[in-house]
Amino acid sequence: MTDRKIRFNLVDVLILLILAAAAALVAFVFMGKGGNESAATTQPATIEYVIEIKNLDSSLQDTMAVGQLVEDSVERKIIGELKAISKSDAKATYFNYTTGEEEYSVVEGKINLTLTVRAQAAESDESFTVNGYEIRVGKQISVILPGFQGSGYCIGLTKLG
Repeated sequence: MTDRKIRFNLVDVLILLILAAAAALVAFVFMGKGGNESAATTQPATIEYVIEIKNLDSSLQDTMAVGQLVEDSVERKIIGELKAISKSDAKATYFNYTTGEEEYSVVEGKINLTLTVRAQAAESDESFTVNGYEIRVGKQISVILPGFQGSGYCIGLTKLG
């Protein structure tokens, strides 16, 4: 019998390094960002966010008032207090073949509403939450106010103070 010596060459070392990196990646994914998720802290913050609701019947503009509580229509949680209401004409886009450009025309009987809502939120590294409801720019928010229910998108978010 002959004694075999174990030889390592450069290819063997590279394979071992790739396997070690893959094992570390799998551990990182399953442990979740270093395994320190429970240490995430939240800070109280006052925020104002803006919801844009488009193409509403113009008769609905008088159904809400500043100071009313805003409720999420999905989870039925209070998500702030209405601080400001602004309206603009709803517009339709069409293509003008004579000029070769897009143009806008006002849609009769329709408006766009912009609601500014103030709330006490919990701020984390990733988001703001109001009563457990996540507030983010770009998120669709369905709201209920006395005499009004609608759905729009959060188009602005400001941390106050």
